[in-house]
Amino acid sequence: GQTVAQICAMLNQRVKRTRVFGMIDSLESLHRSGRVSWAQFGIGTLLQIKPIMLITDGVISAAAKVRTRKRAINQMLEMVSELAPFERLAIIHVNAREAAEELYQRSSQLFAAHSAAAPLIQGITPAVGTHLGVGAVGFALITRRP
Repeated sequence: GQTVAQICAMLNQRVKRTRVFGMIDSLESLHRSGRVSWAQFGIGTLLQIKPIMLITDGVISAAAKVRTRKRAINQMLEMVSELAPFERLAIIHVNAREAAEELYQRSSQLFAAHSAAAPLIQGITPAVGTHLGVGAVGFALITRRP
């Protein structure tokens, strides 16, 4: 038994250590929502730009902009591995189960030494999915680092 104050303190500590990374597969959802102009949409699509978004403490920011899906996944894996070891780790997706399973295969060996359990594969909430768009994949994690 812990007090309400102790439970709140523990949860606040976990929130500070929680990160969500997501690779946007298509700039279309960003363009439709007005966050990307026609020019940015056209050039970004032509160059196969795949933005990597980071959500920390409820704030969404661009962590990187990488050309091609393969490079973006490699970059995201590198960013996530810098936060190891993990208390919890999940692979997330927006209506892209096959892509999430592929990401699971690519990351399972890399994170086996850094997480107590194998990563989960989980669809994400509509609130986060709205920002990332259909086809997005990424990671949700709680790092053990303070």
